[in-house]
Amino acid sequence: MGSHSKQNAMGHIDNAQGNKAGADNAPQAPKGSDLPGARAPAPIPAADELDLPQADFTSLRQDRNDRILDIIDPLTIRGEKIGIIRLSGLDIPDYNPYQQGPLAESAAYILRDMLSDTTVRLYHTRDKKTGRKNRMNQSLYHVVIADSESWVQGILVRLGLARVRTDPSTPEMARELYTLERQAREEKLGLWAFDHYKVLSPDEASGHINTFAIVEGKVVSAARKQNNIYLNFGENWREDFTIQIKPINARRFDAVGMNLLNLNGQTIRVRGWLQSYNGPYIEIDHPERIEIISP
Repeated sequence: MGSHSKQNAMGHIDNAQGNKAGADNAPQAPKGSDLPGARAPAPIPAADELDLPQADFTSLRQDRNDRILDIIDPLTIRGEKIGIIRLSGLDIPDYNPYQQGPLAESAAYILRDMLSDTTVRLYHTRDKKTGRKNRMNQSLYHVVIADSESWVQGILVRLGLARVRTDPSTPEMARELYTLERQAREEKLGLWAFDHYKVLSPDEASGHINTFAIVEGKVVSAARKQNNIYLNFGENWREDFTIQIKPINARRFDAVGMNLLNLNGQTIRVRGWLQSYNGPYIEIDHPERIEIISP
């Protein structure tokens, strides 16, 4: 991933007078009363205050260029040729198709500023059988502003307006997005200013059941039972945080050379839907949902 000189939110270089289009109207940070757990929210900078993220998309296939006609919501846009486009790889925690929260509203604002009547390049998975459409028949793409090479998903993650959430059929670009997510988290931008969305310890996981969560901790034991692989984060597997990888998904880990049993004793960060099953539990179905933090 590279970067270039600072640009305005539409992806154009600032003019000689140093004007920054859209900076005066940059979305403000959500107020503490708007989101749970907030104490001292950090401001969300305008996109033109950052070196806008770029990336290497060789893992994907470039499909076409298109002109963006409309921003439907912070995860959905409309192209002139392709129609409805869903942004791959993102999760906005207060996104609701019927009522947007402050983070979602800010993300939609940024998208309108960046993309309205703008030509973009569209990248999707190389697999022709899966990962190019979702169940609502929306096209799944990573989106790049054509005249600046700025990566739209990367911008939203770097601003702290979205976090990373890949799927088995669209796992590409996860590692690049994690780098940007970590930078936003370290600077406490956007959602990372709020305790409710923080990276959880295994001991904290039980307080966030039935949410999409990120949990980081040391694997205390790794075991295979009836071809299921379990990574336990405590001595009592009946109560402590556990992740499971089912046999049907294990081949994805084998394909990238990730030996799950070798994660015993390592610190890892995982993300997924947190359930209650012999304690807090996440089922992991593809390797991009696991970040190895330290041996």
